[in-house]
Amino acid sequence: MHGLPCAAVRDVNCCADEALTGLLSPLKALPQSSRYFNSGVMLMDIGQIRHRHINDMMLSLAVEHGSRLAYPDQDILNIAFHGRWQPLACEWNLMPWALVPVSADLSDDERQAVGQIASGASRGIIHYYAPYHPWDCRRLIFHPLEYIWERYRKLSPWRNHIRRSLSPDFMTRFHRRKLQMCWRLKIRTTYDSLWMKIPKRS
Repeated sequence: MHGLPCAAVRDVNCCADEALTGLLSPLKALPQSSRYFNSGVMLMDIGQIRHRHINDMMLSLAVEHGSRLAYPDQDILNIAFHGRWQPLACEWNLMPWALVPVSADLSDDERQAVGQIASGASRGIIHYYAPYHPWDCRRLIFHPLEYIWERYRKLSPWRNHIRRSLSPDFMTRFHRRKLQMCWRLKIRTTYDSLWMKIPKRS
């Protein structure tokens, strides 16, 4: 981590100037590539964090300002590690923004890595954050890699305890089933045009 106390994947959705207000305003002085990270997957040098008393700083921030922050834990981590974190490649915390085909925030290498994960040719960590939770079927919002979650749910010893939240609306249930059928038959839909092409679904 090049001597830094933590490493994480940048969160493009939270890097814009309009998103960095209040206590997060000082982050605007940093380059876009190292302004704000997503806390879903992190590498942390615990010894260095304790030595620098960063953990104490985070606890103080949580007590004093936690209720004023949009994403309390994540915002506090970003304030505490301001300018002191190493960016990781996006496949180690693959968020929905990285699956948009016109995303200008990906390098060619990252775009290739994302495609390999989507096709099953490579490994990574997929972050199904809201509102793209595959277990929440109450809305017509799909994660394009939902099928991977479903595959591993079926392999899980807790598969019978993982229940999906179904919509009470008949048309929502109907359209979800229709889209899933199109995926099984390899028929590309209007919804798929929002995302990068997924080479293999099962």
